[in-house]
Amino acid sequence: MSSTASCLRLCLAMLLWLIATGPTVAAGLRVDSDTGIRPVSLTPYWDVLEERDASWTIDQVSSPAFEQRFVPSRQTADSLNFGLRKSAEWLRITLENPGQRSLYRLHEVAFVHLHSLQLYIPEDGAF
Repeated sequence: MSSTASCLRLCLAMLLWLIATGPTVAAGLRVDSDTGIRPVSLTPYWDVLEERDASWTIDQVSSPAFEQRFVPSRQTADSLNFGLRKSAEWLRITLENPGQRSLYRLHEVAFVHLHSLQLYIPEDGAF
């Protein structure tokens, strides 16, 4: 086997290892009064779970059994884009407010072709 082929195999193995050992949860976003009113893209902070038959409930999806099924979005555009699908996309994000006062922010979902959108906010361990 040539040294070029050996080198390519080693590079491929290293790339696969990096992909396999990469983060399984997107990083959380710190939102505080210093953020101001400027727009912030949430795209890199979403964890995504595709559900093909659209039958799961929030209790199922938020259970420990589903924790590892979510993957970071890995999309880099200004907004998430899954194309036209019949499946449901579950999105999860962690926002942190380290300050002492409540903050009010607008979350814009700028896609008019959504069939349904439901927001679940955890409070006291439940939705």
